[in-house]
Amino acid sequence: MLLLRKCADLFYRISPRCYYATRYFHVRKQWPNFTKPTNLSEYLLSEMLKPEFKRFADYTDKIKVRQYVEEKGFASILPKLYGVWENANDIDFNMLPEKFALKVNNGCGNHILCKTKRELPIAKVRRLLNHLIAKPYSIREPHYPYIIPKIYAEEFIECDDGSFLTDYKFMCVKGKIQCILICSNRSSDFHKIDRTTVDKDWKLLPWIVGIKKFSPPSRPTHLEEMKHIAETLSADFDFVRVDLYDTGKQVYFGELTFTPNSSLLTFWTKEAITNMINDLN
Repeated sequence: MLLLRKCADLFYRISPRCYYATRYFHVRKQWPNFTKPTNLSEYLLSEMLKPEFKRFADYTDKIKVRQYVEEKGFASILPKLYGVWENANDIDFNMLPEKFALKVNNGCGNHILCKTKRELPIAKVRRLLNHLIAKPYSIREPHYPYIIPKIYAEEFIECDDGSFLTDYKFMCVKGKIQCILICSNRSSDFHKIDRTTVDKDWKLLPWIVGIKKFSPPSRPTHLEEMKHIAETLSADFDFVRVDLYDTGKQVYFGELTFTPNSSLLTFWTKEAITNMINDLN
């Protein structure tokens, strides 16, 4: 795995354009059009080739983005922040509450969710977190190297019954919701989830590869509020995915994502990525 990553990094350093084109071909079995993109994946990959793409670093940084959310008037949806560190050895666990989440500001997954502090293997946690921030999350998504890796602790958010939260991921183009990706039934393995797509009126969209019969989970309590938040937070960008949670009692902010699935959108159908570019043309 490490060897494959090093080879991929080398390929990218030699030619980002060829690297993206090859990855796209592997997924879609055709070469991408970066000059006149015909779908969302082609558009995002072509944008990643531009030097100015690094401007998204501060919005991708899970700590710095909090300021943007506050400026937009949504401070109330931010989970409580307990601390920020550049080294896991500096974390004073005695100052943290019984329940909390430890995360890094520049990655995907690898969250440490602590429900009972006395059972937390602190030495192991410190080693893992220091390993995660030792280098950029990915050089192949060009804004990530501009994020200074840090560790932070925030409020532990969960459903009333203690189950994992459902993610509501709003795919937005110029402030308009293209669809909502619902990620539910998440296990302890961050990547094992059920995916469903609906439009902003909660009508099913067959936009996930391989799914023939499916039904959406129940409409969240605060859907209208989440739609307003997503539209407001995305209005400043051509494309962004706005991730939100609804505990049933209130809405919480997750993150802003400008390169979902490394912009390859591997589990999205051709119809989906073609439809989602309409408002960009």
